[in-house]
Amino acid sequence: MALQLRRGTNAQRLTITPANGELIFVTDYASAGVGTLWVGDGTTVGGVAGDTNTTYDFNATTSTGGANLNLVGSNSTTDTVKLTDGGGITATYTSGTVITLGSTATSANTANAIVSRDASGNFSAGTISATTINSTNLSATTVTATTEYITGTLASRVVATATRTSTTQFALTTADATKDVMKCLINMVQGSNFHCCEALILRTGSSTALITIYGELFNNSRLANFDANVSGGVLQLLVTPASASSTVFTVLRDSLA
Repeated sequence: MALQLRRGTNAQRLTITPANGELIFVTDYASAGVGTLWVGDGTTVGGVAGDTNTTYDFNATTSTGGANLNLVGSNSTTDTVKLTDGGGITATYTSGTVITLGSTATSANTANAIVSRDASGNFSAGTISATTINSTNLSATTVTATTEYITGTLASRVVATATRTSTTQFALTTADATKDVMKCLINMVQGSNFHCCEALILRTGSSTALITIYGELFNNSRLANFDANVSGGVLQLLVTPASASSTVFTVLRDSLA
């Protein structure tokens, strides 16, 4: 004679307290997200899960402040869910089915750490590899540049823009101490006056550099003069505006070691 077990829906199971050793088969276990077989202990409403290999569904809610994620099991308050720490993720186990997930993410350039942005939306990194990098030209009273590393540390390209309202000499773009050659395509606009040229710069010493200007074009008059030097190990393109009228300088720079 076949063994007959008490059976019913999960909702029906939760209305009874099965006797010690009594078995209950849940007929809608799939839709309810619970185990198929439950064992009574005489005190637990609905019994204790008997098949521990069943996959359960979880409801996700954020804790106060939204800093952590709490996973709460849908089948009972006594289930045990295991999560292994690692990869910058931390897990704090509390009572029942509640797990608090945290993170060691940082905006600093830290090895093997998850990256997070700081309060200004920025983060630090060493070498970034990418198939495509898009740059945005930024206008400012001081030089602002976005760097794209083309082939590791051998070459780099920078687009820099500066607006000047004086005839004081300034460094429009620079190359770090690892670079000995710098090539610049320079564009200058002052109202309806336009001026463009190219500059080739070579480091020749700890504070000196050679520069040649070529391919120069302008519609009225030259808007600036150019020079180069090395300051603190940095190779610099120096620009002296021809007048104090507001002039926008844009440069596309390549540099090589």
